[in-house]
Parts: sequence; C-alpha cells; structure tokens
Amino acid sequence: MKLIFPILIVLLIAACSAPKQEFSLHPLFTNHMVLQQEDDVPFWGRATPGSKVTVIPGWGDPVVTTTGRDGSWILTIRTPRTGNSESVRIENGSGSVLIEDVVFGEVWLASGQSNMEMPLSGWPPNDPIDNSDMEIASAGNPHIRMFTVERATSVRPLNDVKGSWKTATPANAGVFSATAYFFARELHRELGIPVGIIHSSWGGTPAESWVALDYLPEVPGYEDIASRFDLAEEEIGYYEEWLSSLKTVDVDLQNSDHPYRAIDLGDAHLADPGHDTSGWPAMPVPSRLEDHIGHFDGAIWYRKEFSFSGDVLAEGYSLYLGPVDDIDITYLNGVRIGGTEQDGNWQVVRDYPVPPGTLVQGRNVVAVRIIDLRGGGGIYGNEAPELRENKQGLINLGGDWNYKPVAILTGRGFHLFGEGSKRYAAMPQTGIELGPTTPSMLFNAMIAPLMPYTIKGAIWYQGESNVGRGMQYRTLFPAMIRSWRGNWGLGKFPFYYVQIAPYDYGETVPGATAELREAQMQALKLENTGMVVTMDIGNPANIHPANKQDVGRRLALWALARTYGRDNLVFSGPLFDRVEVVKNRAVVHFSHTGTGLYAPDETVSHFELAGPDMRYHPAKAVIDGHTVVVSSPLVAEPSAVRYAWSDKAEPNLFNREGLPAAPFRSAE
Repeated sequence: MKLIFPILIVLLIAACSAPKQEFSLHPLFTNHMVLQQEDDVPFWGRATPGSKVTVIPGWGDPVVTTTGRDGSWILTIRTPRTGNSESVRIENGSGSVLIEDVVFGEVWLASGQSNMEMPLSGWPPNDPIDNSDMEIASAGNPHIRMFTVERATSVRPLNDVKGSWKTATPANAGVFSATAYFFARELHRELGIPVGIIHSSWGGTPAESWVALDYLPEVPGYEDIASRFDLAEEEIGYYEEWLSSLKTVDVDLQNSDHPYRAIDLGDAHLADPGHDTSGWPAMPVPSRLEDHIGHFDGAIWYRKEFSFSGDVLAEGYSLYLGPVDDIDITYLNGVRIGGTEQDGNWQVVRDYPVPPGTLVQGRNVVAVRIIDLRGGGGIYGNEAPELRENKQGLINLGGDWNYKPVAILTGRGFHLFGEGSKRYAAMPQTGIELGPTTPSMLFNAMIAPLMPYTIKGAIWYQGESNVGRGMQYRTLFPAMIRSWRGNWGLGKFPFYYVQIAPYDYGETVPGATAELREAQMQALKLENTGMVVTMDIGNPANIHPANKQDVGRRLALWALARTYGRDNLVFSGPLFDRVEVVKNRAVVHFSHTGTGLYAPDETVSHFELAGPDMRYHPAKAVIDGHTVVVSSPLVAEPSAVRYAWSDKAEPNLFNREGLPAAPFRSAE
C-alpha cells in the first residue's frame, strides 16, 4: 500500500508532461472535398498522443480511434453512393473541425510535367489553351473539383502538402490543370456524378523525380542512388539548416494567374546604375546559366555596361535580349523599359523599346532580373543581345555579363540570399543536386503525402524532359508506376498516360523522341494501363500544344472503357500488332482499328521501309481495311517497317472513330 501514492504521483507527472500536439487534419480534408464513393476511405491527422479522435459523418455512424505515441491517427469511413453534399465533424479533446460541402464521386490523381501543369488560362501569349476564355467562362460546375498540390521538394517522404479543394467556377477554373479539367468534365458528362482531381505536377521535371527511392535501383543509371543519398546525408542536413535560416517570400500559385508579377524580393536597388558590381562574377551571354553555376531555379540579376555616343533623345532605339528563360524585368540606366512576368514565355524574344532620354552619353547600364522557374534558364538565344536602332543592330552586347543570384526557388517560395554566411556563394554543397529534377524529390514531397487518400486511378502527362533517354525510360516509367501502386496500397489501380506530341527538339539525337514514345508504348505491358496518342494535335514549334480538350477527352475514353465498363466504346487509336511480308510488300496489322483504318489525305504519310541492311526509305502506304500495305521501289525484300519515327512528324493514320495511330517500328 505504501507504493500506491508514489506511483500515482509518477503517473500524474508523466501525464502532465506528455507532449501536446495541435489537433489537425491532413490538408486534403477540407471544405468541398470529393471522397471516393462506395468505398472505405481513410481519414487521418495528428493530435495529442493517447487522445481520442471521433469522426462524425453526416451520412453514417461515428467512428472513434486513439492517437498513437507519435500523435498520429487514422481510421476509415464507409462512403455512400453519390448523392447530396454532406458534412463531417472531427472531434478531439483539444478541438474540432467541421468539413462542409463534401461530395461523393470519382477521385483521380493527375500528375506530370508542364503539359499537365499548364492551366486552363494557358501561358499567353506564347502558350495559349484553345478557346481558353470561353472554357473558363463556362466552367461553372459544382460537381467538378480540383485540389492543386503546391510545389515542394524533399529528400525524404513528407506527411503533408499545401493546397485546397476548389469547385469549378469561372473565378477558380483559370488555374486548374487544363488536361485534368477536360478529363474530369468528360467523365462527369458521361457518368453524371461528381469528379474530384488531385493535381500534383511540376513543369520541366523528369520521371525519376516522381519515383519512390527504393524502386530506382532497378533502373539503369540509378543503381547506387540510395547510397549516394546516404553518403550526402550530413551535407544535406547542413544545407537544409542553412536554407531554413533564409528569409522566405511565398508565391501564391493557388489563386493567381500571375503569381510572379511584381513580386518583391527586396532587390530593386540592383537596377541602380550606381550600384557597385565589382564583386560580381561574370558569365558569357547568350548561354544557359546552368552551364556556369550549376543547377539553379530562382532569381538572378544580369548587368552589362556599354558606351553610347549617339543622340539620346532620338526615337527608334530598342534593347534586344532574345529569348529569356523564364521571366524578366529589364532596366536601362535604372529605368524599367520592359518585362515579361508571365510563366510560359521562355521562348518569347525580348526586344524592348527604349524611351527617348533613357540612354545617356558615355556609360550606360543594362540590368535584367531573371526568374528561372524550372529547367534551363538565362539569356540563351542564338543571337547576342544588342542595342538596336530602327531594328538594326547598333551596339553588340554579347560577351561577359556580371551576375548575382539573389534568391533560390524551392517550389513554395523564394529563399532570399543575404550577405556573409547567407550569401549564395556560402550555400552548403551536398554532393548530390537538390531540386525538382533530383530523383525521388517530388515523389517524397508531392505524391507520398497524398497517400493513402482513396483514389480511383491516375492520369499522367510527362516525358519531354526524358527525351534522349528512351532506353532508360523503358525501365524508369514502369518503375514509377509500380512505386505509386506499391506505396498507395490500392492494388494495380488504373494508370492512363499521354504519349508526347510532335515537337522540334533540334534532332540533337536522331530518333530520340521516337525512342521515348516507343518506351511509353511499351509501358502498356503493365496491367491496367492505357496510352493516349497526340500525334495529330501537337505543334512542332511549341512544346505545349494548345489543344488540351482532346487530350482530356482521350484520357477519359480509356477510363470510361477500361474502368467504368463502357464495353462498346472505341477508346484507343490503332496500335502496332505485327508485320507480315508478302513478296515485296509489308502488311502491317494493328489492334484498336475500330470500324476500320482511315487517312483524311489521299496518301498515308510517314511510313518507311527497310530491307536486310536496315536502311530506311520513304514508302508508299495504302490502307486495306484494317491493315496498311507498305512498299518501296528501293526495298525488294522488306525486313522492317516504321511509322512517324521522328521528333516532329505529324502523321495521318487514324481509325474511323478519329483516334490517331501510335508511332512504331517493327524491329530495333
């Protein structure tokens, strides 16, 4: 009996000293959310360890659980068939949350790079969406909702993301992923039920960024990636600590069509022609800035001095920079003379008029603040910058420009460099590049935190950043799909993806784009996958095709046929099956020919034929029902056939239902 009182005291002290955590839900659980209908869906969050959490759905009985030692909790709720919107209350001793306007329907994940990220408003003027204004104005549909995940990177899987559910309205839809929106709209039209999209994309990113780390060693080139992260662990810790010490300026990617316009990084003084740049390093212009300072996404200033002796009050002068990747504000002698502050203009040539009186006799200073959002950056065109008079070159401004990085962009915001230990040059080196193109970084920060939210399936539009590595993509892309399925715990959920469109990549590696498309087609060997072909709706001069309506519709065709049981629906264009040699002709057989093959032109284009020497020659192709007969006077003994085997081919073979044939080769 003497021990009871001391034990009670110890227990009381332990209870009082238990760490308290603020009661919270995962960010996916907010007003306007869509839950997968007729399923056992998880709810999860955090609260004080050992405390009780009660979920009270408006459509069923309360469910109770107790938080673990780390404060985490998770439980499942059975959802009803689609119907009216509902509410759900989550209660805990330290607080409660009421979630309203909850609907039940079909939930899909949408991911990829810029062609999935591209908003319904487009990136005008260079990268528009067809009929964008009309599409946005007519977007009022409370049964289509989207949760857009804010950009983030991490070397280890995170628990949370930033974002919120938004209903499709003219006010909201402009920032929706266009491809995902059109996919959802088509599903809603056909199924008549709510559709929710969880959109998690980042432009300019390769597939390896989206793969779980433990799946990468099976991919050639990444066998040692896990050990490389292990070796750099201490350095990464120093880097993360340094980064957290910097002042941060957030970017509102959720609610603004122009999130980078006039963003204040506290650096306007660097446009002052009197600012001392004697300590700034130099790089040659034009060139990609990554060629000189390594991987960099963020804000950087370029400055160039030149001497002028002409008439400073004359009209007709302009400052030609060429294309700038991605965003710029340009000053001459401290006066802003131009700027391109909308994303998507990395190919747009900058040639800004110089107002009379801006030039001065003698020393003049050009200052350009560039924000590089992804991939390559800088003043990179083929022609050197120059001062022009009436569109004619007057003073060449090529050669060395001084530069100063002022902020690094990590996805959710700018981290501002300062002086001393916080300057860019003092950034800790990690031995492994850390950014959105780093293997597993986006899986960790933008996919893993979404698990285990119940989804029906996923749609994917990516591949452009892996052009030139088609052989590796054959293993990489399936590894990514398996890593999502393996970690989500929903089995082999539907995974439908878009084959990259025609685009002039410069033919730096002959056949590189065709090999990437071939790798994408080979991923169809994975169970429950489907591929949309876009060879007819691309733009060889623009990597961001404007027609996202057909992309979304074709993705929906796969889902309607394969996931929702529309058995009589033609959902794919012709896919190569086999080739049969008959004398001096090759007869190509296809699957998914629908009611027959069709070419809108008099001839079927972009077929080539090779003999035993495997040298390909342009060939005549004739449709014969569900086959194509290919021949060439230069090939007496056909050995192989290929179709649309180039970067920018725009071929013309379809089935009669209007879906294009996929590029192929019958032999490697």
